[in-house]
Amino acid sequence: MQVVRPAGSPGAHVARFGTQLAGTLPALLEGGLDDYHAYAFATVRMAGAAFEILGDHARWLLGDDAADVPAATGEIVDGCKALSFRLARRRPFDPEPSIAALAGAWERVMTGLASSLG
Repeated sequence: MQVVRPAGSPGAHVARFGTQLAGTLPALLEGGLDDYHAYAFATVRMAGAAFEILGDHARWLLGDDAADVPAATGEIVDGCKALSFRLARRRPFDPEPSIAALAGAWERVMTGLASSLG
């Protein structure tokens, strides 16, 4: 089975989100609670949920052969939760460390899938 990867580095996709988040953060902090919930649901909450499903699916489909994948997706789930909580506090923060951790974990997911399937 061939793993079809998105064009470019998976981590680069997460980094683009980080750039967008850094630019949007001031408006989110000034906006209302409804704005925060809409943004968080459409971004970090959905990403966390999707990666939780991916980790469970990889575990079910590949068993122990994909042990690195559920571990890395778990890091993304935890990172998305933490980022969501940081956003909920509605205080300025530097999203870069969180984004870098998510990007690294996403790279490990893709490497683990390629290794398990390739």
